[in-house]
Amino acid sequence: MKYSSILLVILLLPALFGGEISGTITNATTVDGLVLIVGALHAGITDLTSMPAHFSFMPSFPHDYTITNDAITNMNIYFPVAFMPRGILPASGDPFAARIFPPVIPTGGVATGVDLTLFSSGCIGGNISYSGPYDDVYINVYDYYSLPEPSLESTHYIGRRSYLVEVIPSGPKRVQAFVDINGNGRFDEGEPNGFYEMPFVGIDIVLVTGNISSSGINITIQSTDIQEEVERPAETAISAYPNPFNSAVTISVDGYSRENGNPPVQIEIFDLAGRRVAEIPVGEGLPAFPLDGNSENGSAQGHSPTTSEFIWTPPASLPSGVYLVCATIAGDKGLKPNVQTKRVVYLK
Repeated sequence: MKYSSILLVILLLPALFGGEISGTITNATTVDGLVLIVGALHAGITDLTSMPAHFSFMPSFPHDYTITNDAITNMNIYFPVAFMPRGILPASGDPFAARIFPPVIPTGGVATGVDLTLFSSGCIGGNISYSGPYDDVYINVYDYYSLPEPSLESTHYIGRRSYLVEVIPSGPKRVQAFVDINGNGRFDEGEPNGFYEMPFVGIDIVLVTGNISSSGINITIQSTDIQEEVERPAETAISAYPNPFNSAVTISVDGYSRENGNPPVQIEIFDLAGRRVAEIPVGEGLPAFPLDGNSENGSAQGHSPTTSEFIWTPPASLPSGVYLVCATIAGDKGLKPNVQTKRVVYLK
């Protein structure tokens, strides 16, 4: 889907006559935009560029709008949206408004009093249906404005059936739930996953804005056969202590020894948004331990011939929170890498 054409398509839409949806838009942000675009998603459209729309240059608020289009009838259900780009093209976090519940059903082809409020952020939540354990369940949020296809905006660890992600930049999104089988904190092709699909409309859009209920973004994860392909070896395990920790945490990879000719191990630390905040340097020679190293993301130490132990000291700039320790042991003789993860809680 090429969303770069959103503005162009809407501005070139011919003036059509038919049903109408009207109301008032208020702006809860401090942003002033050059153009305000109001549209209505409905069953049968293929993307945002296909919806009937109203636009206004240099809008002032409150702003009255009317969408007139022969596609608006009393035989359909509509979800009005409004967005005000800060630049030439709309972007995630631009002022955005939407109405989902209750949806708009015109009477005699007309719906009035459909008021909207622009926000710069929102939240999503709901239930995830999955036949397996929820320990490794994550949510990916994709930016629907991105070119040429929706791009990954953020990743959030869930670990349970119900979820709530509280602060997301406003705008249309694509939301995916997945099971992180290989433990790297990211979605890999073949892992069990599923996308939210907007009811009645049939397209995979989640409308994120501050005044929308966050309880209905329900997703079903479809199982795959990848569990057998990336089954984790039982002889390797990762642990961390103390946990929670204040100034430093010891990361232990049990059952691993470079003295036995095992391939190198890589230790990385990620926040819950999927950003790497630390990479602990590990020696490549035999034996790999003892080891002393430093990195810009904290200090690291490793020792012991049978259990790899690394001490991570976060930098002063890193905030308190939950972090994912990811230990990757390189594949050997054509085998896949062995990836182990452990959640740690950092309390300053």
